[in-house]
Amino acid sequence: AAKMAYARGAYRETFKPETALKRAEELIAQDQPARALTALHDVISSRRYRTWQLCLEDIMLKHLDLCIAQRKGKHARDGLIQYRATCQQVNVGSLEKVIHYFLDQAELKAKEAQTNSEVAARLLVGQDLDAEGENPEESPESLLMRAVTGETSKDRADREILMPWIKFLWESYRTALDVTRTNPRLESIYHDAARKAFGFCQRYQRKVEFRRLCDIIRNHYLQKNKYYTPEQRAAILVSLESFNLYMETRFKQLQTATSLDLWQEAYRSIEDIHGIISVFKRAPPTKQMIEYFDKLTRVFWVARNHLFHAYACLKHHNLFSASKLASKSELSDKDKEDLSLAASRVLIATLCIPFWERNNSTRQKGELFVYSVAREKNLRLTTLLGTSTVPTRASLLLDMTNRKIPELCFPELRSLYDVMETQFDPLHLCQHVARAAEFLQTKPALAMYKDILQRTAAVRMVEQICRVYNTMNITQLSRLCPYYSFAELEMLFIEVTRQGYPGVHVVISHQSQSISFSDSLTSCDSLSGQLSVLNKRLEPVIAQCREALCPKKVSTAGTPPSPQFFAMLAQQLEMEREAILERRRVIEERTERQERREMEQVTQTNLNKARQAEVMREAESKRMREEAIQREQQRKKEQEQQEAEIQSRALFSEIAQQKGSAQLRKAIQQDESLIKDQERLIDEAKKMILTVKEEREKRLKEEARRVEFFVRACREDEKPLLQKLWVQRAEQEKQSQILRRQAQAKELQEAWSYAIKEKNRLARMQEQWDLFSAKILEARRAAKGEEKGGKKAAKQGKAAKPQPQKQKQKPVEEEEEDQDEEEAEENGKEAEEEEPEAEPADGGQEPQAE
Repeated sequence: AAKMAYARGAYRETFKPETALKRAEELIAQDQPARALTALHDVISSRRYRTWQLCLEDIMLKHLDLCIAQRKGKHARDGLIQYRATCQQVNVGSLEKVIHYFLDQAELKAKEAQTNSEVAARLLVGQDLDAEGENPEESPESLLMRAVTGETSKDRADREILMPWIKFLWESYRTALDVTRTNPRLESIYHDAARKAFGFCQRYQRKVEFRRLCDIIRNHYLQKNKYYTPEQRAAILVSLESFNLYMETRFKQLQTATSLDLWQEAYRSIEDIHGIISVFKRAPPTKQMIEYFDKLTRVFWVARNHLFHAYACLKHHNLFSASKLASKSELSDKDKEDLSLAASRVLIATLCIPFWERNNSTRQKGELFVYSVAREKNLRLTTLLGTSTVPTRASLLLDMTNRKIPELCFPELRSLYDVMETQFDPLHLCQHVARAAEFLQTKPALAMYKDILQRTAAVRMVEQICRVYNTMNITQLSRLCPYYSFAELEMLFIEVTRQGYPGVHVVISHQSQSISFSDSLTSCDSLSGQLSVLNKRLEPVIAQCREALCPKKVSTAGTPPSPQFFAMLAQQLEMEREAILERRRVIEERTERQERREMEQVTQTNLNKARQAEVMREAESKRMREEAIQREQQRKKEQEQQEAEIQSRALFSEIAQQKGSAQLRKAIQQDESLIKDQERLIDEAKKMILTVKEEREKRLKEEARRVEFFVRACREDEKPLLQKLWVQRAEQEKQSQILRRQAQAKELQEAWSYAIKEKNRLARMQEQWDLFSAKILEARRAAKGEEKGGKKAAKQGKAAKPQPQKQKQKPVEEEEEDQDEEEAEENGKEAEEEEPEAEPADGGQEPQAE
């Protein structure tokens, strides 16, 4: 029983931290890494060694090495949790060193596995080439395997060699994040592990793991209030270091998402960054904000949201130009080119906004008080850009012209704004845009705008043509847009009409090969533009009229003024009076607004003072409550100490009566304060109990050893007796086997005799059986003869018909069939006559017994 208990681990030996590492090295040298890992894990998990020591760090590093070598992630996780409980309040640096070592070693193993996988893949390809000889194509086996599984040699090598280490490395990152997420002192380790995990996903193209990692970090951020106290949360919110760590981690997440083309995760990462900025109420560095808006432009471009893409480009350009101008007094040629590229990007992105769509035009002004899912979505996107109003194409163009961005663009693109927005030249608009598109093709950063720019220019051309033409030939319209065929223009007209844009209304007649346009000047936008143009054109005419009515040279003093002069003077006086009244009204409105604003400020100031007073009163009352709570807690603590001392004395009196308490009594005699401290007394009692337990275990081991020797001696003494007993039992079995065989032979002899008697008894009925069978056979033959006679008569009747060739062949066949039937009947008769006379071959013999 003692041996079985020892085998189950009931008496498994535990080592002290000083000797555990040496014991593990010995087990590793004996090629027993599993036992070495168990020994180290027992030391780390033991409650007796909860005080941090330097040797525990070495033990933990060796423990992690063994876990990595055996790919036991669960043991590594348990060990790190136990080690965190040991050193997170004493030495956080040691835990940081251990976690970094764990992740570095796991990454190193993954890189080695990747190298081995590449070598194995090359060897597999080389074997295929050797099997085929000089033919460089794949072998039939490799082709068949790839056709069935869809995997190449590299895929199979990665699945067998690399994937286990990839999974272990992923578990390692999750373990590091789970271990460090509950303590604010481990915040730097947590963010470092998160950034390494993002690098792992980017290096090995692990998209599924990246999504899970983003969800894990997002849940950790939302659940931090569960683990942090209010004081810790307040300290984090005012800490610049915490803010920088959060921002670095989220920007690494955003960079990884864009590199993996996971644009949904990139958008969620941008929302996380904006949420962190809102919570911390801090502005990130300019470099990070430039990267933020750059990634935002890519996300909006992939989502085909050209309006917000252009607005993000404008934000990016403002920050980028401000940082360049602030960092350098004189810009280099490269910096100037970068600024021109950024400005050109803003110009092209703004011009590429489809002005015929409802969300990008001023047609949405009438929908401000109507709930719309699209409008709510735009408002949410606007908050990511740092504004409160939804931008429009017109507002972006106005902002761009106010900042003089077209003047900062490349020379080939500076005239593009005037061509598409201010000038009215529909016959040459697309030619200008085609030349600009060729220039965009030479710039990789601007080449993606080529198609959408040509599309927008084509719609602008058709809109301008609608204002001046009623009908146009299809060939002529196609000539005006050289980069689109008429079929593509027709699809574009359908899309613009489907959006409900009033500036383009065409009717295509394929029969007459013509297009009819209708001028839609009833809209406010078009009408205001036409009126402004009319105003500019009529200004010279109005000036000439004024000169004709009021010449500059006044007539001589003797000449009386004309009646037109008095009429014009009265009109001007009336206009001046109305202007004065209007100015007075405006001044009064401004004065009222100013007074109202001052009153609101005074009211707000009084409210702020009242709130501050209320806050101070609440703080004072809170301080008084806290002091009362502290006094009550102090009183309870003193009472608990007194009760604990009483309980300690009672506990000591109980322990003193137990066996082996002499050492505890001696310790109390040396230190009287021990009896007042219940925890120390319990610790000493535990040590005493542990000592007694160790002595009892030692005695049990000795007893087990003695019993083992006794049982072994008994086995050696009974060995010859067991052999003698076995010989006796073998002889008895032999005799019993002989008796069983004799009884079986006797039973067989009796059965044979009975069978012979039955045969002789039934032989008297043989004659009756023969007569009966002969009668039956005779009746069958007679019936068969009559059937044959009928068949022959039928055949003779058919033979009389005029078919000479068939008449010759059929009788021969029928004669052969009759012959075969007669032979079969004769054979059957002979068999039936011989059957009653047959007897078994062993009828006269007796069976012999074995």
